[in-house]
Amino acid sequence: MIDMVKILNSELPGKVAIKLHSGEVGNQNFLRPDFWKPIFDYVGGTIVECNTAYEGTRDTTERHLQLL
Repeated sequence: MIDMVKILNSELPGKVAIKLHSGEVGNQNFLRPDFWKPIFDYVGGTIVECNTAYEGTRDTTERHLQLL
């Protein structure tokens, strides 16, 4: 991800929102926090992700933050 930002050679002024879908622990598509941390740190980004409508580890903001 960082290489892609460098290739684009563009600055990201102001606040940067990074929309992602983390998935859930135990799911084959779960994106671990250590996978995303370098790009958040590089661009100074803020996570933007919606809570799920179904019960699970992403159905409330508090549980979502614990997961991430």
